[in-house]
Amino acid sequence: MPTISSLQLPPPKHWQDFETLCCDLWREVWNDPNAQKNGRQGQAQHGVDVFGRSRDRLVGVQCKGKDNYTNQKITEEELRDEVTKARSFRPALAEFTVATTAPRDVAIQTLARELSEQHRTCGLFSVHVWSWDDIVESLGGFLIVAAKHYPQFVFRYDPDFALIGEQRALYLALGDQHADLAALYLGVVIVLRHGDNPERIPQAAFSIRELLVKLPNHLDVPMPAHRERLGDRIDVVKKCWDSAAKHSTSRQNGTWKGTIDGNLERLLTKLEDLFRWRDEHHPHRRDEVAALLRRLDPAGGKLPTQLESVNYKEWSDLSDFFNDVLHHNRVVTLDEFQAKLTAVERLLLDRLRPRTFADWQTIDDIIREGESHD
Repeated sequence: MPTISSLQLPPPKHWQDFETLCCDLWREVWNDPNAQKNGRQGQAQHGVDVFGRSRDRLVGVQCKGKDNYTNQKITEEELRDEVTKARSFRPALAEFTVATTAPRDVAIQTLARELSEQHRTCGLFSVHVWSWDDIVESLGGFLIVAAKHYPQFVFRYDPDFALIGEQRALYLALGDQHADLAALYLGVVIVLRHGDNPERIPQAAFSIRELLVKLPNHLDVPMPAHRERLGDRIDVVKKCWDSAAKHSTSRQNGTWKGTIDGNLERLLTKLEDLFRWRDEHHPHRRDEVAALLRRLDPAGGKLPTQLESVNYKEWSDLSDFFNDVLHHNRVVTLDEFQAKLTAVERLLLDRLRPRTFADWQTIDDIIREGESHD
């Protein structure tokens, strides 16, 4: 079977796409989900386009991609200039890599080693150059990244990535919204196929939870109520409770008696705030989910209140299920997990790719054909 490195993947057509590819790849290389692009176009970046942490060290990448990639080489002068700029990055880097769409070059590799040795003697960062050949070879070890940026190649040559029917339709529909969403869903499908992985169900649940959390951001649907946590509110009340139980004169022998003093009053106020927040919070969450589902629906119309309540309950139940599974608070069989996954897939696909009248007509024809053979 062909490997990724044997497919001769072409570099992205535009430097912005190359930078995004590098960011996604080095997140995996560094094993740092918080790795990110440095600033935005037009801002001083001090020679670093992507930064993150690797083995608890600050590391950075400069992406030397241009709109015309054909046989372009990085020159020794360019490498020295990029290294000089990277010295001003703060906090100081421990490792600096120049990623380029150019082929490997012995002279550039030699210069990178020489600069690393010079830096080592004065306590500065090591210098590395990744050619396009190196990047493609690395993509072979991080197929999720490869599938995100080169799905037409990966799906064709790697059976682990073969998606058919509704799975492929949902993958493409999510990709139309944002490539990150499609990659998260693809990760779910792949990890579940690896029966030798004892953590495949919690890992798949994590990716689904991330997909549901990130979906509103990519659709520009604000969901502030979903970012508020009940646990944080309870922590505030618990702190007030501990203080009142210890210091309140109304607390005697483990029971509350007498007048309300200042400590007890503060506790009661916090409890009132908690209950008020709970009463206000749940309608907000329901409204946010309704807005999200309307945004997913091409028709975009407001549904009857009763139907929106049903949709909210389905969304909340599914979210709670995957959250419990990923935190190992609920042990489920593969069949139970697959049933919930199918429910999410259908919920999303029915809105992102609603079946047309022609689709239903085809289904009806199949059913009638089957009945005629009974």
